[in-house]
Amino acid sequence: MYNALENSMDTISEDRQCYSGWKFRILAFGLCSIVCSWIAMVAKSTGEETDARETPFQTCSEPDSDRKLTDFTRIQMEAIVKRFKLKDPTDIELLPAYLEKWAEWEEAILETNISILDLSPIPFLSDYRSPCWISRLSSHPPEYVWSRGRENDIVMRYWQESHDDGVRFRLRCLPYFYIVGVVKSGTTDLFHRICSHPDVAEVLRKEYHWWSYLRPPDGELVREKHGGDSGLPVPMSVYVNAFDVPAEDIRNSSALHLIIGDGSPSTATHITTESSSPMGPELINADFIYHVTPQARIIYIVRDPVERLYSAYLFFHQYEYKSPELFHKRVKARVDAFTKCTSTYGSIRPCVYHRFGQQDGVEDNIARMSVTDGMYSVLIEDWVKVFSHEAILVLRMEDMPPTMEDTMKRVLIHLGIRRFDKVSLRGSMTEDIDKMRRVRHRKVPDMWNSTRKMLQDFYRPFNKHLSDLTHNSKYNWGY
Repeated sequence: MYNALENSMDTISEDRQCYSGWKFRILAFGLCSIVCSWIAMVAKSTGEETDARETPFQTCSEPDSDRKLTDFTRIQMEAIVKRFKLKDPTDIELLPAYLEKWAEWEEAILETNISILDLSPIPFLSDYRSPCWISRLSSHPPEYVWSRGRENDIVMRYWQESHDDGVRFRLRCLPYFYIVGVVKSGTTDLFHRICSHPDVAEVLRKEYHWWSYLRPPDGELVREKHGGDSGLPVPMSVYVNAFDVPAEDIRNSSALHLIIGDGSPSTATHITTESSSPMGPELINADFIYHVTPQARIIYIVRDPVERLYSAYLFFHQYEYKSPELFHKRVKARVDAFTKCTSTYGSIRPCVYHRFGQQDGVEDNIARMSVTDGMYSVLIEDWVKVFSHEAILVLRMEDMPPTMEDTMKRVLIHLGIRRFDKVSLRGSMTEDIDKMRRVRHRKVPDMWNSTRKMLQDFYRPFNKHLSDLTHNSKYNWGY
């Protein structure tokens, strides 16, 4: 169940392209800390101490940390406006009330036993393109569950340096765009291309799988190797922590227009169980994202579902024995299980979201070996019902290598960021699609013709539905 997440954690090195500047930033933080400490010592020795009432950026003492935000003086509010470069008149006028609301929100997202839908949406800063707000810097180190190595060091170093420098408030942001699917369809390549754009903030990793696997109240994370409790949901505050350093980049940018993205390809296909019903989930991840950030931009990449399934079979659990015969056996078991499900429920939708596996008596230890992930039309239609057609850009993986420049133009227009020609050149998709398999599986022959025909017959009605939704016959994939 957690293989997509575990695979993301085990392949951190694949997501390095979006944060090449972190090493320099860590050194800069250290230097700034030394300089600031020296200045503080000089000020103290000369008796030139700053009045704590006139700036909100002195180091928090424990008694003051309980102080109401609305109790700040006009000078302190002006300091906040200056630090976060606020220009919108409404935001400035309502800042005291906003700070109270944001503080309540920060308290609420610490919980693991409530749904996001139980939280009242918050206002975001109008001067920022990404959905951002201002929060008090916690006196406790932030939690980061995706890595105990370099990424965690970056998050902790940012907090420590900010705390030592007396920074009392920080900018907090959520993603502006999501690449929600689908696995083995070129999501990594596209995400890295988008990240190479100067208007996109560097992030620590491409995939967090928070909305799909970890979100409270029913999400779960196997955390043994990360030093945490296993089987528990991850509070939203931890997800937001992952974007604190990119948020600081946004605050330091000249026009505050940098955007943040999340490229977790499980977001469209995997959901937690709190909204399950006999007719399929009453709520999908789109509902939760929309509740918090209704202006989010969604990108959905699809691929010939037959080829995608075989690619996933070869990619995950790469050291297991694999063969066309074993693939055929497992495909037939999955197709039979889906047919049985639709007969039981009398509907397709609950079976698309049902995770076929051991509960159906189907032997399958290959992660993401799910025929339902390729039923794009059902999944995309549900997202459109929440976000609208205009908010969702559907792309075909097969169109990306030969027409990458045109594809990137569409992506940039969809995201509302300026054209940048070099972005189309900074990806990793340089080989033909049929060669994009792991080296250790190049000796595995192609699937049997009988398997291909079985899958084409299985996916044909869903492809036809997708063609109707997009008004584009390309999504039939020629069969």
